[in-house]
Amino acid sequence: MDLAWPASTDAVGVTKYDVLNGDTVVATVTGTPPATATTVSGLTGSTAYSFAVRAEDAAGNKSAVSAPVVVTTPVPPPPPDNTAPTAPGVPVLGYHDSTSASLTWAEATDGTAGSLPSGRLPAFVRGRSREDGLPSVVASPPAGAT
Repeated sequence: MDLAWPASTDAVGVTKYDVLNGDTVVATVTGTPPATATTVSGLTGSTAYSFAVRAEDAAGNKSAVSAPVVVTTPVPPPPPDNTAPTAPGVPVLGYHDSTSASLTWAEATDGTAGSLPSGRLPAFVRGRSREDGLPSVVASPPAGAT
C-alpha cells in the first residue's frame, strides 16, 4: 500500500518518519531530509489497517502521532482454475434423417464453476458408412457456439 504525508518541520531537522499501524511501527523512512512517502507491503486482503506517521529529529525528539488514515485492503482474487472439467457424457444420436441428425450428451462437471450444461448439437451428415445404413455424423457447432 502506498502512503504519503506532508513534511514535518523542526528547528534541528527531521531525520526519520515512522509509519505505524495502530501502535506498531511497520515502516521507517530515513534521510536528510527523509522522503514523505513509502510502500507498506505484506498486508492481508480484506483487512482494515489504521496507518499514522510520527516524525523524529536529529536530537531524537519524536512528534505526536498524526491522525490515522483507515483503509481496508481489497478482497484478493480467487485462485486460478487450473483443473479441466470432466468429460461430457457420450454423445447419443437422436433424431436423424437423410440430411441432418442431432446429438445429445450428459453434462460435464467442474470443481470450481459447478456443472456445465448438457447439450444438443445439430450435426451434418457425411455419407453412409455404417453397416446398418444409418448416416455417420460429424458434429459441427452452430455459428457463434463455444
